Amino acid sequence: MAAWTDVAIGTDWQDRAIPDQMMQNYIERGLAAEQFGHWQPNSAVTANDLKTIGGQVYRSVKTTTTDATAFANDTFWRIWQVDTGHDLQGRIFPTSGINWAGWRTMQDGLETMCTEFVNDTLAIEGQTATDVPMWTLASWRTKAGLQVDSGFRRSTTSGAPFSYGLMEAGDVIGPWIFDDLQAAMTALKWTKDELPSAVKANMDSWGIRSASGQSTVCATAFSNQGTNWASATYNQNFDDYYECSRVGLDDAGGGLRFFQGSRARSKAKNSGIPLVKTQGHTDVLFLYGKAPQSKTFNDIDGEGYPADGAWHEVDDMAASTDTEVISAWIGNDTSNPVTIAPTLGCPVNTDTNSGVDAREAAWILKWDFSNA
Repeated sequence: MAAWTDVAIGTDWQDRAIPDQMMQNYIERGLAAEQFGHWQPNSAVTANDLKTIGGQVYRSVKTTTTDATAFANDTFWRIWQVDTGHDLQGRIFPTSGINWAGWRTMQDGLETMCTEFVNDTLAIEGQTATDVPMWTLASWRTKAGLQVDSGFRRSTTSGAPFSYGLMEAGDVIGPWIFDDLQAAMTALKWTKDELPSAVKANMDSWGIRSASGQSTVCATAFSNQGTNWASATYNQNFDDYYECSRVGLDDAGGGLRFFQGSRARSKAKNSGIPLVKTQGHTDVLFLYGKAPQSKTFNDIDGEGYPADGAWHEVDDMAASTDTEVISAWIGNDTSNPVTIAPTLGCPVNTDTNSGVDAREAAWILKWDFSNA
């Protein structure tokens, strides 16, 4: 990401490149957040979607509108048109018969979309909250250095003292307008896409490997399970988990001891990534918990899963411009969980069933926006 153009006293902010830079970054973030209701990346963003100031139209892919008649024959929702005689200092100006705002559009839009971005100052790893932490309006304003209660600086006297809020007709355009907008957009870095269900639609590949062994003699049952595991392989069966490692020792009746170990693996897939800009990185995190039919949570492989029901990052993917991203194998372990589980072995006095699985995923999209 490149640095913002500095707009200081004396800078000709009406130079086309400066408004272009502001609006392009605003549109990029709006598309990444899939926000406003009418911001939806249903097709690739092309040069036609980001046009320049000076009789041109900035526009975003349109899916819904509150003014269906006005845009019935328009593929794109026009959000800002500047023609000769229009004044960006004004609160509103006409755009194809519709009233839209200039700088106020961005101020209002950023206050709307900010809650769709991840609060990157808070830890996700190891947290037990189900939801990934997101910006609130207040926390985003604080991060951006805006006034917490009312937001953006306003002035009718070419500078301080400032009032605060969205821009109004008659306000003076000064460096503070650009400084605040740039800081507000810089604070919006990451979005999330949660795929809570470990279903085939959210996976590219999957498989299960399992083996059991039984005997009236504990040590023999343990050994039989190890022999059977050595000849087992990952099959193409589906287990409803992104990853699972579980072990069990049960009294099968008649004096039989029954050792069981199994693993599930997958490659997680996200097919709904907005094609806006390059994703600098995509982190894939999973919510790990107690495996099904298990009595206790057990990080069998010592992967550092922090607790029952906590987020853990398993993949940090490289930059991508694709709308579909596939992770590396998750849980692709060949070791026998029974032989390494600290709670299993002989002799035993009680039945023991424990394990860990991942049934929810969160994709953290770390965007490489044009400027920050």
